[in-house]
Amino acid sequence: MALLSSIRFTQTRKERNAVLKALLIFPFLIVLTAYHSLQTNTKAFTRADQTTELEEYRRMPQTIKADLRYRIQSYDISLHGSRAVVRVALSQLETNRPTFQLYHLYPLHSIEADHQPVKFTRNGDLVTVWLPKRTSTLTFSYEIVDTALIPYTNGRIVLLADRAWYPKRRASHMYQAYEYQVAGTRAWDGAFTDQFVPNETYTFTLNVDGDVLFCNVPKRGTVYRGKAQAVTLIKGQGHQLVDQGYEITYPADWPHMAERAPTVIHQMEKTFRHVQQIASTAVSSLPNKIVFSSSGLSSFMAHDHLVYNTNFFSIGTYHMERDYYEKMLRLSVPPKGSRIMYNEWISLATRWLMQKQ
Repeated sequence: MALLSSIRFTQTRKERNAVLKALLIFPFLIVLTAYHSLQTNTKAFTRADQTTELEEYRRMPQTIKADLRYRIQSYDISLHGSRAVVRVALSQLETNRPTFQLYHLYPLHSIEADHQPVKFTRNGDLVTVWLPKRTSTLTFSYEIVDTALIPYTNGRIVLLADRAWYPKRRASHMYQAYEYQVAGTRAWDGAFTDQFVPNETYTFTLNVDGDVLFCNVPKRGTVYRGKAQAVTLIKGQGHQLVDQGYEITYPADWPHMAERAPTVIHQMEKTFRHVQQIASTAVSSLPNKIVFSSSGLSSFMAHDHLVYNTNFFSIGTYHMERDYYEKMLRLSVPPKGSRIMYNEWISLATRWLMQKQ
């Protein structure tokens, strides 16, 4: 309005032309500013999208008929851009309706058995394949898309081992929401369901384009190949260092990690030893591959790698020191019984370990 009003009071043609040019440029500046804001301040939108997606999981039926009468021998994963093609080698197939877990927001284009397309149905994160006859291989073709739980932006993506970004032999959704009572009021919480079965090991071959920052499967030539419980693949910005035999991956904006790493590793090793004194842990020692994150990722521990989310806190703060015990308990001691009882045990064990320290 100020620009429009100023036209009336311009005394010369030169002044009037300058004001008109400003009027023409002004809308473009608004659009550019808004676009930049969207590109650099996505956390609010991501948080809203995540709330919507978790609400969708809350509405999913938790009891679903699944047929796991088969075994998986190996995976051959091809990931080029957003296109994923996964060849699954099967064994001990005793059903014509095998069930797999695959993230429900990934568009599934086709499933082939022995190079022939077959029917399939989807119920949340569970895919049931309708086989006309027994087969030794299945090939899944689908799209990796940007979602709240697995963001994918400008070629940067974090595919964590506890997410169903490739077909898994599971009978549950990737994420489970559960209800509990707080002072007589209903409340909801949830967790990712993958617990990495101790005796579960597969042979993985990954052919991936672009710059890979981290993969827990070793690189051999142009592909990643080896045995693992599950696969984490990270493409994006970050740094890596080796300290005391640990291969550490961390965000690009974390300063002085070379100086901080020895203290952090010492604290994590000490905490893990204390946890082992009071409970049976899923792994016998800390994995030698550790991925640190400060936002957006879950934390989990597999045999060969650990993903540790600091929840937006710096790696060396007092909060992190207090957080070690509770997080290490959750990472290394699998849940037993009800979720409420497990959380209560974690709380009591954390207080006891901190007092012992």
